[in-house]
Amino acid sequence: MKAEKLIYLDFFGAVLTTVLLLWVVYPLSPIFGIIPAHIYGLASYAGAIVVLHLFNRISSAIRMRPFLIVLMIANVGYILFTIFFLIRNTDTLTFYGWIYFLAEMLIILVIIRLELKASQALSGE
Repeated sequence: MKAEKLIYLDFFGAVLTTVLLLWVVYPLSPIFGIIPAHIYGLASYAGAIVVLHLFNRISSAIRMRPFLIVLMIANVGYILFTIFFLIRNTDTLTFYGWIYFLAEMLIILVIIRLELKASQALSGE
């Protein structure tokens, strides 16, 4: 996958994550079994990735490969943050909560792998 398309995919994924957390998971937090404050924490992190993308769009000085590396690090951080909150909510997390967050982490891991491949292909930059 081309690096630019991958960056758009990452951006839309971060937007979708933020929207789902705030407008689906938060209102249904008892069904997912996660504390609302933790949902806001995850949504804030995903929102920060959206802002990072927007900053990249308005800045012409940022090169593709370093930005992909920053995105990989941000995505790994999001996964670690999610794992932290899953551990904190182990007692209350429901089946639906586990499914949602494990699926989200799996998708992000696939994106990280694609970003890694794309950054390696751009290693001459």
